[in-house]
Amino acid sequence: MVEEKQRWIPPFKDSLVDRLRPMVVMVGALEVVIGLTLAMLVILYGHDYNEMYATVDTGLISLMSFGGLIVLVISGIMLLTSVLYKKKKLMRYHILISTLLCVYIFALSVMKIHFALLVLERDIRKLILPESRHFLVSNACVIGITTMSGSVIHFIANVTVFTYYNLKHLRPILFNCGP
Repeated sequence: MVEEKQRWIPPFKDSLVDRLRPMVVMVGALEVVIGLTLAMLVILYGHDYNEMYATVDTGLISLMSFGGLIVLVISGIMLLTSVLYKKKKLMRYHILISTLLCVYIFALSVMKIHFALLVLERDIRKLILPESRHFLVSNACVIGITTMSGSVIHFIANVTVFTYYNLKHLRPILFNCGP
């Protein structure tokens, strides 16, 4: 008997999409919660935050941080809406905004570290106690490094969302094997 050759279709992993969905919902919920919490902290302690980086006159660091956190909250709401209502286009916009936000957060962290080092260089002789000088600069640098690690974590979450989008929406179209 001659077997008919069938067209090769890569296996569609519904289980992987089902496993990624709760993680994507968690990413969206955490973006909203963390963004709102940190935005409240920036609002409440904005003056001290700017004082640490010597941008009291302009409020540059707190304004940039607050803007990034608001975009994070909007991005999380977009992700939750796109997953719950199955909106492909909204998820594409979320992936684009989230990628740009990763770059923005990384640039913000570099600026925070830069401003902390400028404060150290400018105020090195003004501060009497070396312990207080090291404490302020280490706090400012730790906040900058924490912001940088937040950018990396956000990038990993963005890769998870992109993988979900790819498996859910693009793979069935590309390989003609889905619903």
